[in-house]
Amino acid sequence: MTWRKSARAIGMSLLATVGTAVFATAGADSRAEWLEWVENDREVTRKMLSFATESGLHDGGQWVPELAERHDVVSSGARELGFGGRLHHFRWPGGHLSAEAEVFAHDGRVVAYELTVGIEKQRAVLDAVEKVWEESGPDGVVRDRDSLTFQRRFPEAESARRDALAAALGVQGELDAPRKIRKKVAEQRSAFGQVVVGALCGFAPPREPPRTVFDELEDDRRVDLLAAILRGDQPESRVLAVAHLRRLQKNGTTLPPELVAAMDVVLDLPLPIETCSGCIIDSQGARDALAHYERSKGWHEVADESGERRHEKRRGMRRR
Repeated sequence: MTWRKSARAIGMSLLATVGTAVFATAGADSRAEWLEWVENDREVTRKMLSFATESGLHDGGQWVPELAERHDVVSSGARELGFGGRLHHFRWPGGHLSAEAEVFAHDGRVVAYELTVGIEKQRAVLDAVEKVWEESGPDGVVRDRDSLTFQRRFPEAESARRDALAAALGVQGELDAPRKIRKKVAEQRSAFGQVVVGALCGFAPPREPPRTVFDELEDDRRVDLLAAILRGDQPESRVLAVAHLRRLQKNGTTLPPELVAAMDVVLDLPLPIETCSGCIIDSQGARDALAHYERSKGWHEVADESGERRHEKRRGMRRR
């Protein structure tokens, strides 16, 4: 099945199944509202499929940032990932349906994308859409309770992206991650990951920093996997990798000179890094984000901007 045919099949499945499932459960008083919502769903589906079939997404083609204006995207945004990478976000809210797209591009060419269709409390709809999409042969389908995420990657553009990262940060060899953390490491390297720098985050942050995959890698002295994350696409994860590599170095682990040089490249990269303090999200430069993380972890020594080191009592940040 071609991309265009599969996209149209998905759209027809969405609308037909939404209509049947929701109308069957609607009372007489709510059917007028149902009709209005289904019309909104038709618009969302039309916009989403137009975006997917007429852009460079269907063949990994050249990415045009102005594309959003031609496809009635309600909101869009982009963030720089460094070394020629950029992640674009698009959203289409509807009635029962909502759709989002994240497009990862390198030097203007589509490397990968994730297209998410969400609908609350309508499992039959997701079942139908998942079946149609699986028949079209995407790279992956991720099922959540109320959503489906379709993934697709383009090897040629991915190869160009890897070459750019290797030129800046060093060549990354084959990964040998234990099964229990393989997925976590992959998520930290992904351009699509949701990562913030900080150890005490949330509306009710913990008194002590919770353990993360970075702590596990540091405990096991997995310099290779921390280096792999550092050479990945996620800016915040790169800074976290630097923090734990520095800890290993301080505690006697010898790091290869090329890895030490790559750590400095990451810290000098002029990208905003998202940090968290409780429920407050902020953006800082990489070196400031690193210092913030070291303080939130309660580590004894924290580097200030002059490069000197000062001792700090190990403590957890108190909640206000």
